[in-house]
Amino acid sequence: MMDRSSFVEFIQIWNSILLKQVGSGKFLGLIARFLNSVEEKK
Repeated sequence: MMDRSSFVEFIQIWNSILLKQVGSGKFLGLIARFLNSVEEKK
């Protein structure tokens, strides 16, 4: 697993890419769900 700072950087890169493709709301919803599932696994 990546450390948190590189993970956030990765998210931000994808966010900027996907912002052009999709509405930000849909993507941020996916990220929130993903982060929640990651937190639960710890």
